[in-house]
Amino acid sequence: MSDVAAARMVSVVLNEDARFLYPKDDPYWSEVFTWPQGRYGAYEREINWALLRAAERPYATIDAGANYGFWSILASSAPYGRHSTIAIEPSRTNFEHLLNNAKANGNRFHTLCRAVLDESGKRVTLYGKRPGGLSLRKDWHPDEIDNSEENIETITLDAVADRYLQNRRYPVLIKLDVEGSEIAGIKGSRRLVDEGALLTYEDHGKETTHPVSRFVLSLDDVDIWSVGANQQATRITAIEQVAAIKTNPRVGYNFFAYRRSSPWSSLFEG
Repeated sequence: MSDVAAARMVSVVLNEDARFLYPKDDPYWSEVFTWPQGRYGAYEREINWALLRAAERPYATIDAGANYGFWSILASSAPYGRHSTIAIEPSRTNFEHLLNNAKANGNRFHTLCRAVLDESGKRVTLYGKRPGGLSLRKDWHPDEIDNSEENIETITLDAVADRYLQNRRYPVLIKLDVEGSEIAGIKGSRRLVDEGALLTYEDHGKETTHPVSRFVLSLDDVDIWSVGANQQATRITAIEQVAAIKTNPRVGYNFFAYRRSSPWSSLFEG
């Protein structure tokens, strides 16, 4: 990174083994780190809850929709267990920031510029102008479709595991936040799910029919959980529970799912 580029960046110490860089003019991350009530402390706290509780488990992380790498940095840091991590981001612009964050943290996690779908090797277009909300769907931000990145290669999460995690001893943890393409992402991780992966997926508030959770609920032998503001885990067995949780159409909501036979079950049931 040049001196000029570095001068435009903010550097945040997340813990003694984690540093996060973002541009000063980035509205999303600026809000996260400057919110008067300390939004960073509450930022996707359900994911933070799971990662800290699982710090001693021998898992690897696949961060699908990594953006600038916030969760990849933490998952691979010492307080969170130094887990092998693969950060996947489709936007070439975002990917440059992801590379900078990987370098700032000793290049301890892998980076991959791909769009996560249910088929590898396709070429797709990414739409939008918000660094934290770019989507393969034209209807995700319909007023932003004039802004796009073309010719982005796709990959399935099963293919990612075959490439980077051939000798995995424990079911992986998948963080899936791909702005409306979650169902395709899950379909592309069927083998990992069958192995017992912990799937952390986003069901966005703007989708009032809750398609992602409906899809996961339709899968055989899969449990779904939500972690509330009180840091208590609640099992999800009906779409009405999802509807009651998703009260804000402007934000995404994270849920956890796994095969009932998975060792990840003890994280929520123990």
